[in-house]
Amino acid sequence: MTEVTRHFTATTFVVSGGRVLLHRHPKQRLWLPPGGHIERDELPHVAAVREVEEETGLTVHLHSEVLAAAMSEEMKCLVVPQPAFILIEDINPFHQHIDFTYYACVPASSGTKEVGTPSWQTNGFDWFPPDALTGDDVPENVRAGARRAVRYFESAAEPR
Repeated sequence: MTEVTRHFTATTFVVSGGRVLLHRHPKQRLWLPPGGHIERDELPHVAAVREVEEETGLTVHLHSEVLAAAMSEEMKCLVVPQPAFILIEDINPFHQHIDFTYYACVPASSGTKEVGTPSWQTNGFDWFPPDALTGDDVPENVRAGARRAVRYFESAAEPR
């Protein structure tokens, strides 16, 4: 039996105006949402927000953070915001990513920390409606995740 190395990662489908923010990954040549490895001793939701900010300059609200905050208050201990789902991605036959995948929205008061061109634009990101994600350069899990993230925020009476 072959040993498989597993790394924990966090990915976020950032939604605004019915579109998701993706970038063309230079190595994989695929359109992917912002994300990356969870650092040692880092919580998944913290990594998700950090990766979005590092890669795009945007400050986001995760889909489950309000509920987690309310539960934390009730339980008198930290409740980690739940991911929308957790993927197991085969990187190669000996390596997998356990990917905590979140949905997030960009609050109206958010933006980049810089003046001029937003870093999401200069870092190769662009906004896509889910129905435009049809090419071979968009993995099926990204298409499905984008559809689900947009539907989540469309169905919310107010941002969660």
